[in-house]
Amino acid sequence: MALILPHSVFLPHSVFLHIPKCGGSSVRYALRDAGYSQKRENETGPKDLPFNRRAHAKLDAVRDECTDRFLFTFVREPVEWYKSYWSHRTNFAWTLPQYSEERRAWGNDKPFPEWVESICKLHSGFLTRLYREYCGTNGEVFVGRVESLEEDLNTALKLANEKFTEISVGRDNCSDSLPDVTYESREMILDSEQEIYEELQFNALQTNS
Repeated sequence: MALILPHSVFLPHSVFLHIPKCGGSSVRYALRDAGYSQKRENETGPKDLPFNRRAHAKLDAVRDECTDRFLFTFVREPVEWYKSYWSHRTNFAWTLPQYSEERRAWGNDKPFPEWVESICKLHSGFLTRLYREYCGTNGEVFVGRVESLEEDLNTALKLANEKFTEISVGRDNCSDSLPDVTYESREMILDSEQEIYEELQFNALQTNS
């Protein structure tokens, strides 16, 4: 049985760490459809896990308890991540009370170019820091790409020695519409997230716009 943390998945031999807006819902549903029996932590989960109620549990939250498990996650090209994050927040999450502080700090209902400018100036390297909190160092986490989600998920499960047949991955929790990106916004993101482009070897030219 797979243990589902909020937005994370424990499998028999591995743990999936779900970075926000990086295909995690599609991964979870694909695992469910592949036959993994999944129940919420508050129904069956062990009560001694200190991180068992944390949404989007990060590497530090699971590292000590999962020394014998294969860890994997997925990342999205940074410009595409900013587009997806803004679209999700604008079309849905900004209305939720748990995001009220973020809404005030980051700017409510700002057009995408203005929002990008605010984030890159006030929180330069925001996504770089976020990815590092999940990906770790020295290969301790297998890092797949949203752009090759199905292939990389199957690779991760094989490396983890999970028992499964080839898994198909659909598109779940995806934004219906994404903003256009101006040259100026793209350059701001590339400059702000330069370190993670280099660390994860993203090609800045291979984006969807």
